[in-house]
Amino acid sequence: AERPERPRLSIRRPSVPPEVLGVFVPASIAGFAGFAVMGLFTAVAPAVMHDILGHDNHALTGAVVFGVFIGSIIGQGLQGRLPEAARLPAGCGGLILGMAGVITAIATASLFWLVIGGLVAGAGQGAAFRAGMGAITAASPPRRRAEVASSFFVVAYVAISIPVVGLGAMAARYGLVVAGISFAAMVALLALMSALILLARQRRYGVGV
Repeated sequence: AERPERPRLSIRRPSVPPEVLGVFVPASIAGFAGFAVMGLFTAVAPAVMHDILGHDNHALTGAVVFGVFIGSIIGQGLQGRLPEAARLPAGCGGLILGMAGVITAIATASLFWLVIGGLVAGAGQGAAFRAGMGAITAASPPRRRAEVASSFFVVAYVAISIPVVGLGAMAARYGLVVAGISFAAMVALLALMSALILLARQRRYGVGV
């Protein structure tokens, strides 16, 4: 971006130019799914550990949640080694596989599958977040990058908060097992939707995202 001689600070509202929508939509869907995973583990993992898996150790619960963030760091680090066209789809794939592990963990009361699902989903979230952020930044006009990036973060922070509130309401009505499995399935479906949009875009335009 060009740097003016006399910069003027101003508040810029989040917005997405029409020419960026083709990149922004799949990236934001994957980002929404990934941050919803973070909301799931940070808010509901203690209840899952206690009510479904029967573990009361708070350190163990913290370690499970910590593993999701470690997975995210690993995913963010490894996605740069993949071809550009494979980065966001790989993140979506990690989210789908991770949610399959979480569903298995809840259905079978398995700590092993909860840990594996959390690590894999965390890696998928990290890869999807970094790839999506990079893609929309590269596609945005230089003078509007802050607006587009802010829009992406609005999606992310809505995802980490509001869906998990709905999960709590659903758990109160139908039970934690049904709510947890339904939530994980929703996240996997969103990740799959993002991947399908990406594949369709790649076939049509022959571009990475």
